[in-house]
Amino acid sequence: MNMDLHERRNLLNTSATPETRRDFIVVLRTRFTWPDESSGVSVRVRYIPDRQLLSIQSLETYLAALAEEAFRSLEAVATVVLDDINNEIVPRWAQITMSTIPQDSATVPGHEVIVEDRQPNWDNPELLSRFLTS
Repeated sequence: MNMDLHERRNLLNTSATPETRRDFIVVLRTRFTWPDESSGVSVRVRYIPDRQLLSIQSLETYLAALAEEAFRSLEAVATVVLDDINNEIVPRWAQITMSTIPQDSATVPGHEVIVEDRQPNWDNPELLSRFLTS
C-alpha cells in the first residue's frame, strides 16, 4: 500500500485544545509491527499543544498504515511521523521516540531513535527541563 502524503496525514484526527494560554504536555504511547523487522516498535509521542490535540486512536490507525510503507530505517520512520504530526497539529514542541522491541525482551529496546522539533520563537525551558530529566 502506497499512500500519498495527503492520505497519510488525513489519518491523524485532531480536536481543539481546551487551554491555549497555558503550556501542558501530552504523552501518547503505543506500538506497531514493522513488517521489515522481527520485532515490534514502541512509539512515544510527547508534545506541547498549541491549538490542536491528537487522538491516540488516530495515531494507532496512522502507524498501522505507515507500517505498510517501505522505509529504509527506523530513523526515516521517526522523521516522517514527526513531520506529519507537526503538519497536522502544529505543536509548540514535539518529540517522537521509537524503539524496536526484540522478541526475546519486552522491556529492553534494541534500537531507539528520538527526534524533536519546536515552533520558532517558542521556549519554556523550565517546563522542558523538569519534563526531560524525569
